Amino acid sequence: MNKHALPLQRFGLGLVLVMLLVACTSQPTAAPTMVVTNTEVVNTPVPTGPKAGGTLRLMAIVDVSQQAGLDPAQARTQSQWVIGDLVFETLVEVTPSGEIVPGLAKSWLISDDGLSYTFELQSGVTFHNGRAMTAEDVKYSIERVANPETASPRLNNYSSLESVEVVDDDTVIIHLNAPFSPLLATLSHVTAAIVPQEEVAKADFGSHPVGTGAFQVTEWVRDERWVLDAYDSYWQPNLPYLDQIVITFNGDDNARIAALRSGDIDMLLQVPVQFVDALQDSPTKQIFGADQMGLSWQHLALNTQRPPFDDVRVRQAIALALNRQELATIGKGAYSEPRSGSFLPSWHWAANNEEVWTQDVEQARALLEQAGQGAGFPMQLLVVSGFDFQTRTAEAIQQQLSPLGIEVSIETADFGTVASAAGEGAFDGIVLVFSPVFDPNDRVQQTFVTGAGLNWSKYSSPRVDELANEARVALDQTTRAELYRELQRVAFEDAAWVSLYMYNNFDGLQAYVKDYVYYPQFYYRSLRSVWLDQ
Repeated sequence: MNKHALPLQRFGLGLVLVMLLVACTSQPTAAPTMVVTNTEVVNTPVPTGPKAGGTLRLMAIVDVSQQAGLDPAQARTQSQWVIGDLVFETLVEVTPSGEIVPGLAKSWLISDDGLSYTFELQSGVTFHNGRAMTAEDVKYSIERVANPETASPRLNNYSSLESVEVVDDDTVIIHLNAPFSPLLATLSHVTAAIVPQEEVAKADFGSHPVGTGAFQVTEWVRDERWVLDAYDSYWQPNLPYLDQIVITFNGDDNARIAALRSGDIDMLLQVPVQFVDALQDSPTKQIFGADQMGLSWQHLALNTQRPPFDDVRVRQAIALALNRQELATIGKGAYSEPRSGSFLPSWHWAANNEEVWTQDVEQARALLEQAGQGAGFPMQLLVVSGFDFQTRTAEAIQQQLSPLGIEVSIETADFGTVASAAGEGAFDGIVLVFSPVFDPNDRVQQTFVTGAGLNWSKYSSPRVDELANEARVALDQTTRAELYRELQRVAFEDAAWVSLYMYNNFDGLQAYVKDYVYYPQFYYRSLRSVWLDQ
């Protein structure tokens, strides 16, 4: 496979009737063709198509699932999504450009008023325990993720859910109490995976996950490796090609790239940006990424419930003091884009491309004086361990706030510790990345509205809540874009979330790994179609 990058495209959903059967078949072996070059006859073999068998050795950064397990309803980080997308499946799936296509549902029909979605299910789907999947499982799974007791980070995305109706074993209807245009996008995420009730009822489902995906978990050594074996009764013909995927973890950038270069691994997720150019020139490696700015959002979360950060003037002073271009360059180099007023890249249809903040240290100093903090104060920054670029970003923030007398100390901890501190409000600031979203509702409902599952700043704005509610029911994309732009202006002026930069992600593979498809939204189900040309 030649090195290439897949472009990101603007994302839009319409109300459509989709009828598509998903089928994958192996290509037959073909005889060599005869090519004449400079009068010399050369035998050039035609590619034979996918080969079955083999183990893919994949390395990620950190096993965040060591704290939370692999319950898809509670998935919130990349390592959970990587594994979850192989073990579990959803009613619909998403393409790299954001188009919604069939998954466990082979078709769907949306009512004229946008309040009912009727899904016809694929036939022959079974869970890894051997039981057939039915519409009852869909009802259970959707109602479960919408239940506050499940504590899903995407709970707010289901506030329009009225009921789930089982028509028969193969047909289910989702009823809404108000139009919700991002519903299909919401249902494509692994948190909406269809799971078997009897397995969830067992103790610690997150440690013994059972889904309908192309691979099933056969071993988990916490913080060390996941072993996934091909599911022999997978419903899509001839898939997967691989016999096994072994996922290991390493947070050291140099060690990770050395493992790829030496051939100790076949695939590396999130290649450190300092090595991207060198890999692009390698004849034995492939590099996959986006040719437009990516969707990952780096930001600084400030605790609005803890003095002095409960004073908006202090938060605004911090936002004013930062040089985002320098932060982006230090963190992610040329593959980054400074952002002060948006959680979306500049190309996105809902991006707010106005600069809410530009660096002005003198104005920042004046705001601190007004807030009675002219002498400065100590400030602790939490950073999730294992992500070198976030540590570099935190160190740059430390230097940039020093002229204001803000003495920043940096503490790195595993994700579970950081998440616990955030939930308890036991922090000053967190340097954090939020993963890609195509539809802005996903980020807004998780993060910015009052009481959202990832609203670690404990931010609350009646105006933001109002705009979020208006945008979620609007069906016209132009109207939605205007509402989301205003929402972002309001939220970032309040500086509970200090936007820093967007950046690209890259995956590196050995040249013999074939048919990998890069998804900018951290989606890994394409691994079911990957094969090894060895």
